[in-house]
Amino acid sequence: MKKTMTAAQADRFIKDYFFELFEKRNIEALDQYLHEDYWDDDIGETGVDHLENSKRYLSNLFQQFPSIRVDVLNSAVEHDVITAYLEWSYKMDSRKVIWKRGIGIFVLNSNTIIKRHTYIYYSNDE
Repeated sequence: MKKTMTAAQADRFIKDYFFELFEKRNIEALDQYLHEDYWDDDIGETGVDHLENSKRYLSNLFQQFPSIRVDVLNSAVEHDVITAYLEWSYKMDSRKVIWKRGIGIFVLNSNTIIKRHTYIYYSNDE
């Protein structure tokens, strides 16, 4: 199986993806980054538009946590799968609070994300 992205390209792709969403708050960027047949394992329901569901989720998340951000701590690519170590944080009383840490798995098709799953290994719901 041939890789479509180098490690540097995959790292740039996934960092740009999170930058568009969590720095620019550009929810419409999902139309560019997600494949038309996108499936989100964390939604997991059939008969649901996973792209539109993701947009609603992010819109609600940004309202609930106006300062939330996601940092890509590290990434790797093998075949057409990007694995990224992620850290979600927000500001509370001018201090950074680590909300979650996890590993995102992003399966690519034609340089768009067709499937995603996130394993959360740390959660701080204060």
